[in-house]
Amino acid sequence: MNFLTDYLFIPFIVFVVAYLCMRGMGKKAASEMSGIDLMIVMILGTTISEPIVSGKIGTAIWYSLLIVLFYILYSYLELFNFFKRWITPTPTILIDQGKIKIDGLKKERIEVEELLAQMRIDGYTEVNEIARATMEQTGEISFIPTEKARPLQGSDLQLDLSPTYLPIPLIIDGSVQKNNLHYINKDLPWLEGQLKPHNLEVQKLDSVILATYNVKGFLDLYRRQEQGNQG
Repeated sequence: MNFLTDYLFIPFIVFVVAYLCMRGMGKKAASEMSGIDLMIVMILGTTISEPIVSGKIGTAIWYSLLIVLFYILYSYLELFNFFKRWITPTPTILIDQGKIKIDGLKKERIEVEELLAQMRIDGYTEVNEIARATMEQTGEISFIPTEKARPLQGSDLQLDLSPTYLPIPLIIDGSVQKNNLHYINKDLPWLEGQLKPHNLEVQKLDSVILATYNVKGFLDLYRRQEQGNQG
């Protein structure tokens, strides 16, 4: 019984608690986390994993829940201006109208070379191409180009552009995505009609890796071991 508890039950409970805690903290990606977010994740990871070594699973769960509650409280306090100015770091301007702000670089402990490297990653080679560069709360640097340096827009050419459309997956690895089918207001009989020209049936889709609904209202089909689209 001790073997099952130590090597199966406790790790399983740790996994479940960790999953529920992370779900409770929200869907923020690691690249979008602020300093407090990363700190909470590190503390939470250490706290949750403690039972694997010490066996004190009850204490670890209690501490983990408290940490998540503190984090949720902190998140709500950020919504109020009175608390926000004290607990939320403000963005720092690094470049303003093509001029590097030395005070901003010193505040964020960023070297000029690092700033220039980030500019090149974002596709800018000259400081005078930047109207505003800001160190955001998440630690990322955002660049707003000047009017002359910004990418050409369709409105500049007075073009009547079609709206952007992302293909919607209807079949993935032989499985019909019923939620997506419902989203586009289609049903299984419609899908069967789309599959007939390919000699396929809804019940036999093992050969299909992916099928997507395109902007024209038809199905683009991709089979296993085939590279082309069978639309």
